[in-house]
Amino acid sequence: MLLSKTQKRVMALVGQGRPVEDGAEQGITMNGVHLCNHETMVVLRQWGLIVRDENGRWSATESGKAIAQQLRL
Repeated sequence: MLLSKTQKRVMALVGQGRPVEDGAEQGITMNGVHLCNHETMVVLRQWGLIVRDENGRWSATESGKAIAQQLRL
């Protein structure tokens, strides 16, 4: 699996348990700062690396945490 630079940045954060949530206009934010677009998260979810809770917060799955650790993100 090849991750883009943006996908690696996202996985580095969620792989460490940092809170990432839906922002305005299809953006994903962390602490109010734009991180990526929604499509990036959809792809990572389709690959089974992240999940979204009912409050719009994204977190890494066990597979996602393992990938982040394996890539030393």
